[in-house]
Amino acid sequence: GLAGSGRWPLRSAPPAMPIYAEQKLVSPLALRFSQDHVRSTFQSQDELEAAIAKIEAEPVDCADYDVLLKADFPAIEVQRARVPEDADDGGGEFWFSMAGLLLYCLQRAAVNLWPKRAAVAVEALFGEGGDLLRKIDSSTSGVCVGLLCPWDGHREVWSWRQAVVPTGHRRCRAEEASLAAAQVAADEGKALHQLHDAPPEPGSLQALLAAAEPPPCAT
Repeated sequence: GLAGSGRWPLRSAPPAMPIYAEQKLVSPLALRFSQDHVRSTFQSQDELEAAIAKIEAEPVDCADYDVLLKADFPAIEVQRARVPEDADDGGGEFWFSMAGLLLYCLQRAAVNLWPKRAAVAVEALFGEGGDLLRKIDSSTSGVCVGLLCPWDGHREVWSWRQAVVPTGHRRCRAEEASLAAAQVAADEGKALHQLHDAPPEPGSLQALLAAAEPPPCAT
């Protein structure tokens, strides 16, 4: 059953086409925007920067990453989608999210830590009944997004690839940057089953059950 598999329906859908999610770890820099523009709901630049500063970096028990980003908003939903082969980046399958503003904040936090390899826990959707794939409308295949700032009418074009610390900077050696970029590329190409499971939240039922499991018998 669903309880035993760790998968659950996220929203109502026709019985033959349910949508499920698994909590997975992925680099936020490996996630793409589904729209060309997102509108900031913050009232000032200072408020936006304060929200990004609240995203914390915690240790993570996973060799592929150096830190785990923890934000005070729910895990964003992501879904695999195919980019046409005639796209500028050659096409292929990538992870997309409709939560453009939240993804922008997570990418800003990850870039601030570069070249550390940052991960974030996401709700990875799968199934045939989703509507995200029909809503992807990005002229850049999701690699860039325009942030519309209501406080001054400014439109900032964001691309993490242009924002990372340049190689040669005192805290970004070439080999570190190469390793970080390789992890992002690896996550971009991973299917659902290839992503690492996210650790259970402290105090959650899953965490309590894991803590209650007896240690393995000595042999």
